[in-house]
Parts: sequence; structure tokens; C-alpha cells
Amino acid sequence: MRITMYSMHRAARRIGLSVIGSAAILLGLAGAAQAEKMKPQDIEDNRQTCMSACIEKTGNATGCQAYCGCSTEAMAAQITQEEYDAGKNAIASQQPPAQATVDKLTAIAKTCRPQLENN
Repeated sequence: MRITMYSMHRAARRIGLSVIGSAAILLGLAGAAQAEKMKPQDIEDNRQTCMSACIEKTGNATGCQAYCGCSTEAMAAQITQEEYDAGKNAIASQQPPAQATVDKLTAIAKTCRPQLENN
């Protein structure tokens, strides 16, 4: 059975929902299907951890600020909360994170590395 937008609206009207109400439901369903972005606290925790480790390793506070800002923003845009939690749990269990997540993080690090080297 093929469900079209028209048939969804028609079914919604049968159960008493307006077209606007059915559109709101569809938007809600679409939002639920999208991956959850990282939580702001996890993003900030990552930034702080990055800064501490980077400064300890390089002593370059300005470069670290640029690098950690770049990498944290990229993580927030590219890593889902589910991927982040799974990676964190894997590391806590002394297991490697999923390769797809490692690949994303490696690409982010490569993209942001000039920020560290040029400051």
C-alpha cells in the first residue's frame, strides 16, 4: 500500500485533525526520525577536555583555542548524540569506538589541525 501526503491528510481529517494539525504531526514525525544532535553540555565538556590536553601537549594556548573551537564545532555538526554516547561507552569499556565515528573524528582533526599549527 502506497501512502501519499494526500492520503495522510485525508486520513487525518477522518479522525478529526485539520490539514494544519496533520502537517504538524508529519513535521513531528520527521523531526523524530532525524538524528539527535550532541547535547550542549557534551560539546562543552569536549571543548574543555580538548583545551586541557592540547595545552599540556603543545603549550600553545592560542593555537589550542583555535583548534579546539574548530574541532568542537565540527563534532557538534557531524557527530550525533547516539554516536557520541556509543563512542564514550566503548572507550570506558576499553573497546574501540565504531569505525565510522573514528573516521569522522579523524577527518575533523585533519581539517582543524592547521588552526593549531598556524596560531
